[in-house]
Amino acid sequence: MVAQLGVAVFSWLTFIAIDHFPALFAQLSATATGTGRLPLAGLALLPGTLFMGAAFPCAVKLVTTSASSAGGATARVYGWNTLGAIFGAIGTGFLLLPWLKISGTAIAAIAASLALALAITLAPGTSARRGRWAALAPVIALGTLFAFPPATPWKVLRTSPLSKSGPLQGEIAYYGVGRGTTVLLIERGASWRMTTNGLPEALVYPGGSRVGSSTVARWLSLLPVAVRPATRSMMIIGLGAGITATAVPQSVDEVHVVELEPEVVEANRYLAPLRGEDPLADPRLQLRINDARTALMLSTHKFGAIVSQPSHPWTAGASHLYSRELFALVRDRLEPEGVFVQWIGLQFVDGDLLRSLVATLREIFPYVEVYQPQPGGAALFLCGLAPLDLPSDLATIPGAQGWRRMGILVVEDLHAARLLDSAGSQRLSQGAPLVTDGRNLLQTRAPKILGHSLGGQGLRQLAATHSTFNQVPPKIDGMYLVRRLLANRRIDQATRAAASLNRPGHRQVAEALVHLAHDRQQAGRKQLRKALFEDGFDDHAKDHAVHELVRLNLQAATRGRLPPRLQLELDQRPVVAAVVEGSRRMALRRDLAVSELESTLAGADPRHTLFAEATRLRIWWRQRSGKPAHAVEALDLLEPLLAAHTSDGPRLVVLRARLAVQAGKIEVALASLEEIWRLLESRVEGGQEDRFPGRQLSRDALQVLSSIPASEREERWTRLEAALPLLGEHWGR
Repeated sequence: MVAQLGVAVFSWLTFIAIDHFPALFAQLSATATGTGRLPLAGLALLPGTLFMGAAFPCAVKLVTTSASSAGGATARVYGWNTLGAIFGAIGTGFLLLPWLKISGTAIAAIAASLALALAITLAPGTSARRGRWAALAPVIALGTLFAFPPATPWKVLRTSPLSKSGPLQGEIAYYGVGRGTTVLLIERGASWRMTTNGLPEALVYPGGSRVGSSTVARWLSLLPVAVRPATRSMMIIGLGAGITATAVPQSVDEVHVVELEPEVVEANRYLAPLRGEDPLADPRLQLRINDARTALMLSTHKFGAIVSQPSHPWTAGASHLYSRELFALVRDRLEPEGVFVQWIGLQFVDGDLLRSLVATLREIFPYVEVYQPQPGGAALFLCGLAPLDLPSDLATIPGAQGWRRMGILVVEDLHAARLLDSAGSQRLSQGAPLVTDGRNLLQTRAPKILGHSLGGQGLRQLAATHSTFNQVPPKIDGMYLVRRLLANRRIDQATRAAASLNRPGHRQVAEALVHLAHDRQQAGRKQLRKALFEDGFDDHAKDHAVHELVRLNLQAATRGRLPPRLQLELDQRPVVAAVVEGSRRMALRRDLAVSELESTLAGADPRHTLFAEATRLRIWWRQRSGKPAHAVEALDLLEPLLAAHTSDGPRLVVLRARLAVQAGKIEVALASLEEIWRLLESRVEGGQEDRFPGRQLSRDALQVLSSIPASEREERWTRLEAALPLLGEHWGR
């Protein structure tokens, strides 16, 4: 009885105290050695387990009638103990936790232990007086338990090794306990963060949000179709927040999604009416609740593409999805021309782990390329059994509209995201140990490097060291490619690309762009003038030189103060002349007169140096017209511009909100204002307030908010009205 009572009481106390553990662990981790964490864990686990251990010999004594029967009694207790462990694990994992959640299951387990203690005291053979008094303890404990039940340990559920600033903040929108993980949807401002066992998985944005906020997840399903346009079937390993599934081009007939945890599916169902795109509503989607390796082994289907996006490589359910054995299964389920795309978060690997992952992929696939869709965050590995060729014209492939919404307008934009081709991957991975089931380096080492992992810049440096890049591919605009590489912060590769150009004048223009990126203005301008005014350089190089010089001197150009020789060049270049004239009319507040230049401005190719300026002028006159139809057109023009040009992104997001109100798309307006809210909040929390126009952004956002008709206002409007002024005050102190 005492043993069972001890199990119940100490389990109860531990459950009550456990929500204080994240803060204690954080304090102990900040010490020089962090050794205090082990005694703290022992304090939580040891008392209860000591009583659990003591319960076994006590149970043997209860069923033993004599010394001669001790052996048989011990065997019976062992047998019942084994059966109890089996049925307890199954019943708890598959029934109690999903039904009663964590606190309910804890209450049930503690109550069962107390009930057993009470039953022992009242069992035949116990003296009446001793049983009567001893029974009071479990009875009192049971009453106390139901009077003061332990609460759900929300701080523990919100905390993970990645939660450097403590438990994730926000309202709990969804809470589910599945067979292997606890799933939360934490509402923070205007978005929902999905977590599993406290580990952040993905951000889900409300309807009306722009897709540029989830670029990497969309690349996962768009990239394989870009290199294999004939792909008709795709498997996605891991549903996550469903963003990858929503981005699959319509040319793909079948989308098979394998998800291990049913609660992740339920969380997506909860979000369905709140988000812009519901992945589960896609008629092409076939959902399987299963382990990915089992699903691959049981499947007889051959896929044109398989995409794997397991998140945390050290966790159960994900670690075995980064090994050679999984990659071999994937290879066996691909069509001969099929491709495989593997995701890895750069916060989970260092240089050695990344090299091992690439080496493991190369063990199975002869062609492996490395992509980085955004300057930080994640890397994608494109793998194939046959050579991997990017398209020559992005507009002709399935999913072109999806690429456009992410700011990928021409094929050079894809090339600019490729860090390593197959030859470079081979150099990078040479001599690296493989990741196998028997020696899963990612599972064992990834948790140890959190906080000092590779990161986006480290990946670029590592790739630059092993890159085999020595020339720009044929039919690629090398000067534009250099500009995009510089925008992606890949200066080393941009420098090599510039040096590889051998057409007359192209190298000079590209090298000028590199000089300008290094803030060597004088050297850059000198190179541009050389490409423009010296004989022997081709017209394409001269065009780029003129465009760049005008961009650098746009304010002077609008006042008619360009150097005479450069001014003469404008007459031969209608788009450049239209950009200069349009900027002049805007400076004179003749906004609607810019519409007279529309047909010329629309002729700006995405590769044109002044494409962004031309697009802004086209957007501006449409906004100033005040017409809803023009605002709809302007929103379509703004989406790729906003995704591709992040330097003035906040101002463009406010512009998106204004245009949405003008177009009558209130959901888009609110989503845009909520994006400003998230941006301001992240800057305040991160202490990044210097040189950021937070106060002005807050005022502009409130101005747009006040223009929304009263009939359209809702709870989201009220939250924004309360939050934005408070955030803006941080910049006014």
